[in-house]
Formats: sequence, C-alpha cells, structure tokens
Amino acid sequence: MYESIAAARFFRAKQTGITSLTELRSTQVGPARWVLADVDGYLYQLVLSDDHDVLTAPDLLLEVQRAFESDAAFGAGEMHVISPPLLPKNAKAKVSTAEQSNTSMVFSGEGSPAIAKFFRLLEPGINPEVELLAGLAQQQCVFVPALRGYSTLEWEGETYVTAMIQDFAADSQEGWDKALHFASESRSFAHEAGYVGTALRGVHRDLAAAFGTQTVPAEQVVRQLEQRLDNLVAQASVLAPYRGAIRAAYKMAAQGSTEVQRIHGDAHLGQILCTPDRYLFIDFEGEPARPLAERRGNFSPLQDLAGLIRSFGYAAHFTNGLADPEGWAAECSAAMLESYGIQPSPLLDALVLDKALYEVVYEANNRPDWIHIPLEAVKRLVTNE
Repeated sequence: MYESIAAARFFRAKQTGITSLTELRSTQVGPARWVLADVDGYLYQLVLSDDHDVLTAPDLLLEVQRAFESDAAFGAGEMHVISPPLLPKNAKAKVSTAEQSNTSMVFSGEGSPAIAKFFRLLEPGINPEVELLAGLAQQQCVFVPALRGYSTLEWEGETYVTAMIQDFAADSQEGWDKALHFASESRSFAHEAGYVGTALRGVHRDLAAAFGTQTVPAEQVVRQLEQRLDNLVAQASVLAPYRGAIRAAYKMAAQGSTEVQRIHGDAHLGQILCTPDRYLFIDFEGEPARPLAERRGNFSPLQDLAGLIRSFGYAAHFTNGLADPEGWAAECSAAMLESYGIQPSPLLDALVLDKALYEVVYEANNRPDWIHIPLEAVKRLVTNE
C-alpha cells in the first residue's frame, strides 16, 4: 500500500518506505482528495486517488489553476497575494521536471508566465524561500524572479507554507549548464562569473536592507565550522589525515569581526538562471539537510560566495575539455569576487574548506568515483598549493 508514494521523487525516505500513513485533514479537489498526512511522523501534502498521489494529473492541474485564478489556496488554507495576478490570463499548466523534493508547474498564457511550487514535506514556520522572496520583493530586487503569492495552512497551532507562486524566467538557461558548455569548449567563463558576482551582491544588499545585519566576532562563525568538523571526519575517514591542518586553517580565520545576515544559504550554479539581460538566483530554501529554524538564521554572506567557488571547481572537472581545470575555476572565482567587491580572506577560505569537506562526505556516500574532486580541493586549501 502507498508504494507509488514511497517511490515518488518528493518522498524523502525511499530506502525505508512507508510504515504508516494517517490522514489528518482532507478536502475534495475535483476527482481526488487533498490530504494533510502524517507519514511515519512527518507531515506531507498529498493529493490522493486510490492510494496514488495525482497532483500532476491533467485534471488536477485544472483544479490548481481554478484555485489560483480565484486567489485561493489549493486544497486548504489561505492564499497571500503579494503581486497580482497570480497567473496569466488563459493560462495552461505544464508540470516541471526540474524539482525533486517539491512539485512545480509552469503556467503560460497571455502575459508573464508563472511557476507554482508545492512543498510536499511540510515543516512548521514560514519557509525561508517565501520569507526571503517576500523581503526581496519589498526591496524590488531585480536579481530574483518576483514572488506573486503563497499559501499557508494552520495546523495544531503552527503555520505551514504549502505553495508559492513567482515569475517564471522564460528563455533562461541554468547557470550550471552554461558553465559546462563553456568548459567543454575550453572557453573562459570569467565574464559570466562576473555577472554571478554582480547578482549575488545585489541579492545580499537587498536582503540586508530587508532583514538587517549583525556584526559578530569571526570566531563565532569559525566555531560552527569546528563543531561540524568531527562529524564530517567521522562520516568520511579519508579526511582524518587533514584534521590538524584543517583546525589550523580555521584558527587563522578566527580573527577580527564579520557581518552576518540572511543569505541564500545553498548557492551554486544550479541555483542560477541566465536570462538574456541578467542572472537570477532561485531556490532560497537553504541547505535541505539543515532544520528549518536553523535555515532562517543569520550567516556570513561569504558562505554563499564559498558555495559558488566550489561550484566553479566542480564545473571545471565535470568535462574533459579543460587542460587546466584549476586555473579555469580560479579565474572564475577571481572574477566573481571582483564583481562582488570583496577580496579573498582567511574566513572565506575556511568557508570554502568547510564546503569541500561536506562534498567529500556526500561523494563518499553517493558517488565514490567523484570523491577525488572535493578531496583534492581540501588538500590544496590546507597546504596552500
């Protein structure tokens, strides 16, 4: 029972499957039922018909469209309209194949297209993506697709964000795909990396204006990295020989003070859309592995820069088209930092190192053949080679 849900792209615990599914709340939506379900202790938003989730079925897409055209939430809850209209006129829906942990659909018609994202695994509190995009909308940030609206559900005294709708960037290319194309042709990506730096600087500036900043000792940021280190080494023993050198690099970074603020939280080339006139950042949910409350905290903006520096490194090694992949990636990083308006620093290096350590653990568990990419980065960062 519920095998199809357990195998769905949005279901998180595929290895263990579903032990129990309890319907906590439901409402009829066309030929199916919208359901708030307790699945082994986690809340999920489902649309059920004969124990199958059918949200992406054509007749359900029409139900979604009808709800949004009426400025209403789909299924249950309340719609919060930020920038009407939610959908273009005479809209037609198409399911996006890009999402994995959520379900997205694009609405095209007369006027600007929109994309709706349904959050499947629900967590209490305002979703960081909705919160940050709402703040960026107040600042009229031009480096993100504008938020049009979002829906919330109240359950047992908690607020859950169930869906969001924003502008859809038509005629765009994912930053990762564009970088790979340049690398495969042995072309410099530095000019494009400069656009990335400009866009990220604009996003950080507007997030700071919307949510404020704090000045904290750099040691406070480094302490969090040190706390993560032992856990990461425990998960990937190949890191053990570098533990002492890593701690030494962290100690060098724990000097002076730094600003912290709301940031993207999971910045990499796959979170960028390249349009004909600018680069846009998307997917502001933060690192999925972090609890929602933690993702809503303040972090160093350098963390986003570190994520992109590592993303350039991955792109450089993903194809065989580059004679000097490290040089290609370093040129990208330098161009991004220059456009952003910041110089390299020990704290930035420490955050890049932390990201590389995380990548080693990820590759060890998922793609062992790729572990050499972040491991070589760790070696370079601790030896300054």
